[in-house]
Amino acid sequence: AEVIIVQSRGMERWVSMEMARLNGVSANVRFPFPNAFLEDAFRAVSAGAAVPSAFEPDAVTFRIMGLLAEQCDRPGFEVLQHFLAEEPRDIKRYQLARKIADLFDQYLVFRPEMIARCEAGEVEGAAHHRWQALLWRELVRRTPGPHRVEQRRRLLDAVRSGALNAEALPRRVTLFGVSYLPRFHLETVAALSRVLDVHVFCLNPCREYWADIVSERAVQKWQRRSGDFETLEGRLHLERGNRLLASLGALGRDFLD
Repeated sequence: AEVIIVQSRGMERWVSMEMARLNGVSANVRFPFPNAFLEDAFRAVSAGAAVPSAFEPDAVTFRIMGLLAEQCDRPGFEVLQHFLAEEPRDIKRYQLARKIADLFDQYLVFRPEMIARCEAGEVEGAAHHRWQALLWRELVRRTPGPHRVEQRRRLLDAVRSGALNAEALPRRVTLFGVSYLPRFHLETVAALSRVLDVHVFCLNPCREYWADIVSERAVQKWQRRSGDFETLEGRLHLERGNRLLASLGALGRDFLD
């Protein structure tokens, strides 16, 4: 099957309709979302069947709920003790566990290096946040199977060593109209490009290079910090460019860059 990664079902429908219009038919095409594609790639390393991750927020919430009941009396959990003591009901503990599960899921995608440091035994950040590292390590110890960061590490190792089973992957992958991907996904796809063809179709709102333009607000902030209102712009060679691109396009600019 042709694999085209999209971010919405609307884009899937549009691409399939356009392919049918141009070619007369659209068939044998898969449109996975980025996370679903990564799961397929991780599965190629383990050569296993499709098994739901034990670290999905829905699966982990009740495990965290149990850990909160066990761990809250330990040193480092004082802030949680105080929060749960105000209204000691299971519903409040469940709501807190759900928030923590979502937070950990975000860390796995957007802060994989922090997860690695945490599992290495490092405790970082303000004292009232250090319970997160303690809770995460206990959660990993009690949860079967690898989480996303560990799965990606195994995939990258397999690509570097040449041990990845390329037959389990498509010959070609296309990212179509994806407006933004976290670095976690980008680095994984970049690694996979060593063993399969990767095509990227990006929507770019400007035909010129615009990664170095800055917004008026950013210029004013730098001026306030430096105190030099006259020569700052000349010294830094600031490019203002289009106001909409400068003020609203920061995320897209970083992604394209």
